Amino acid sequence: MIQKLERCKVAYEEKHKLEWEIRKRESEIVELQKAISDLQIYLFQEREQVLRLYAENDRLKIQELQDRKKINRLLNLCGVSEEEITYFVKEPPGIGIVPQKVSAVVVNEQRSSSSSSHLKDRVEKKSSNVSPQIRDNETLSLQIEALQAQLEEQTKLAKEQIESLLEDRRVRIEEYDVQRKRDEERLKQSQEK
Repeated sequence: MIQKLERCKVAYEEKHKLEWEIRKRESEIVELQKAISDLQIYLFQEREQVLRLYAENDRLKIQELQDRKKINRLLNLCGVSEEEITYFVKEPPGIGIVPQKVSAVVVNEQRSSSSSSHLKDRVEKKSSNVSPQIRDNETLSLQIEALQAQLEEQTKLAKEQIESLLEDRRVRIEEYDVQRKRDEERLKQSQEK
């Protein structure tokens, strides 16, 4: 009888030890899942920041293009030749500076300086009417391309976030079901005793 009690005691202690190990492992799993969720949230926040930086970069590139076009337009209006232009660069650029192309209108104006001022006014009006529209169209098309790329990236990020949230939800439902079944089994075992 005492041996049976000793065996029961050892079995009960071992069962208790195993249950404690299981609870410990379950709590570790829960903590790891929380850490994974936190890392996913952090990852999504970082990706959103990257997308914001890409958008800012695109905006600055478009602004730079507009500024260069304005500078070229002003230089063309002043009739400045390429030899008279000096570039000041604080830091060496990643790529070489592209030499400025002098438009045909400016070259023709310089060559035919003896022509009437009426002809000169017509050429300037025509170039000023057409060129800004073309420049604006180019700028707008670049803005559209940049916005489309941003929209695609945002859509991709949103889909990944939704998939991640659905996966988290599925895992939590499974955990809840497993815990509920385990609790039901324990309840049945305690009622049988």
